[in-house]
Amino acid sequence: MNMSSLLHNGFDLWLFQALNSDFHSELLDAIAPVLTDLHQQTWFPAAILIIAASFLATKRQRLKQREFWRNLALQIAFVGVSAGLADAVAYRGIKIWVKRDRPEAYQREVDPMYPVQLRTHSHSGYSFPSNHAANTFALARSTQILTQIASATGRTHPAAWAIYALATSVGLSRVYVGVHWPSDVLIGGLIGWLVASGLGWLLRRRLRSAGYSSHERKTDPSS
Repeated sequence: MNMSSLLHNGFDLWLFQALNSDFHSELLDAIAPVLTDLHQQTWFPAAILIIAASFLATKRQRLKQREFWRNLALQIAFVGVSAGLADAVAYRGIKIWVKRDRPEAYQREVDPMYPVQLRTHSHSGYSFPSNHAANTFALARSTQILTQIASATGRTHPAAWAIYALATSVGLSRVYVGVHWPSDVLIGGLIGWLVASGLGWLLRRRLRSAGYSSHERKTDPSS
């Protein structure tokens, strides 16, 4: 039994059917096909980068002009590299080796009676893990790390939680439109989170060595 067969467990098949076939909403029928391919909108990556990079501006007054722009470029690159590396790990490192069929192919080749409601265009290629989930959760995690770096207390800005909610919605939409299994999304999201976390650790070390440390204590200007 190969890895692809092992992934087709009863719970995964049941949960896919529950989200894709048993549950139906006319509103989601209109929204999900757009949401699932949100990354193809030209404004979306730019908006994420602007949001993520803006958190550095809270410390601009503490940095020299050259240091500010150098660190700004570093943090923008961090968001982009996190998403790109998560995509590469999901595709080059896992997907082409596991070779799991997408739900549409599973219905066609394994179980013709298995219910699959395809609500978007047909997708070729393998299913596990979801690159969409890996990319969006890498974006969410990298944005969260940037907000923690920018915060004097190391707290996560609410904007980062909003991007997590968006990433979760994109992941669920992949199941609802019928192009991914639930476990594809779960593992894809985990890959994205772990990749961004690892790069975030390197980024924090780089910024500390440059004199840009997080968790700085707020001082009273009058003292």
